[in-house]
Amino acid sequence: MDALEINALSSPIQRRSLFGLMAAAILPSLAACASYGHSTEAEGVRRLLVLACNRAFARMRGDKAGWSHAAFRLKAPQALHDAVEQARVGVGSQPGGLDQIVSSLTAEVALPRLEEVLREALRAIGIPDPQAIVAAGDRAGTIWLRKSLGSAFALLLPGLVAEAFEQDRGIVVQEARRMLDPAASKSLAADLAVQAESAVWAAIATEEAAIRADVRGTGDRVIMALFGLM
Repeated sequence: MDALEINALSSPIQRRSLFGLMAAAILPSLAACASYGHSTEAEGVRRLLVLACNRAFARMRGDKAGWSHAAFRLKAPQALHDAVEQARVGVGSQPGGLDQIVSSLTAEVALPRLEEVLREALRAIGIPDPQAIVAAGDRAGTIWLRKSLGSAFALLLPGLVAEAFEQDRGIVVQEARRMLDPAASKSLAADLAVQAESAVWAAIATEEAAIRADVRGTGDRVIMALFGLM
């Protein structure tokens, strides 16, 4: 089943069930890598990536009062701008306009699901060459993790974006949706899904680089040992 077929599922409940199955399906392939063992170095890389993910999602979630999305900014596709104009609805005083609306909608539905997938993956994953990841550069762990997950995010995100738009009751989105035919809706979801995936991985990579720049600041003896600081 490809991303467009997932997007076409008739209800959020159907999608949620499928997302759970897909997330579970990722784990056996990652767990198969566990035959590489659980060395202290591998555990150090795992902790590095867990910490980078935790910090990235915290930054994308924003403050406790709500979603600020400073680190999760999507650009509304032109088709959505056209639909809003055709529907003759305005975005009012919404800070950031339509871009902020789509960023918030997508973040609130998609980020918790993606965080859960990453959390479970990092529990199961085996790391074959931790020293190569350490030596390869500031963002090497993120690059390796993204490659290990393959197309998981690309398959999950279009349906999550579609669900976010279905759940929103704001007049801007509801009126714009009426102007979009099914093909345009799928295209819009696919566009935002690509942007969301890039934003998530960029945030994780940024946090990984920041951790590497101040390894002692983690206070984690295993991570510090990985970088030869113990």
